[in-house]
Amino acid sequence: MTLELFVWAILFMITSGIVLVLNYWFKLFQAKDEYRREEILDFVTILRTELEILTARGEPLLNYAGLGLGVATAWLLAWFGGLMSPDASALTPDHAENQMPNYFFQSVLFLMMLHFVWPSLKELAVDRMGVGGLASRALEAELPYFFGLASALGAINITVWGVFHEMSFLFCAINMLLCLIYAGYRLSQAEEDYAPPGDDPEY
Repeated sequence: MTLELFVWAILFMITSGIVLVLNYWFKLFQAKDEYRREEILDFVTILRTELEILTARGEPLLNYAGLGLGVATAWLLAWFGGLMSPDASALTPDHAENQMPNYFFQSVLFLMMLHFVWPSLKELAVDRMGVGGLASRALEAELPYFFGLASALGAINITVWGVFHEMSFLFCAINMLLCLIYAGYRLSQAEEDYAPPGDDPEY
C-alpha cells in the first residue's frame, strides 16, 4: 500500500501539473505570437498562477479544502468499489482487481453522474441551510473540487494498473485521459470567472 500511495502521489503531481501547464500554454499561444523563454518554461510560476486562478472564486480556504476533498473523494470511490468487489486474490487489494465495481467507481462515468447531480445538491443545500450556510458555501467550490477529483481518479487508474497489472490497461489509459480532459474543462471554467489584479494579464 505504501508503494501504491507513493506512485500515486508522483503520478498525481505529474498529471495535474500537465493539465495546469497545458492550460497556461494554450492561453499563452492564443494571446501572443512571440514568447520569452521564461514564459514557456518557468513551471513554478506557471503552476502557482494556475492554482491561483483555480481557487480565486469565492473563499480561498474553502476552495483549497474543496481541492483536497476532491482528492479524498477519488480514493473513497476507489475503496468503495473494492468493497463492492468480490475477493479474487490475496495478493492484490480489492480496489485494484479486475472487477466490474472497480471499473464503474473509478470511471469517468461516475464522475459525469456527479457532475450532473451537483446543481441539485447546491439547491438542496440552499433550501436547507440558506445561501450563507456552510454546506452551500462549500458546494460553491465545485471547480477545485472536480479538478481534484478528476486528476486524482486519473492518477489512481494508471497507478492500479502500473503497480498491480490487474485492471485493463486500455480502460485505465483511456479513462485517465478522459479524466484529465474533464479536469482541463473545469480549469477553463475557472479561467472565465478570474479577474486578475491590475489591467490585462501578462502571459
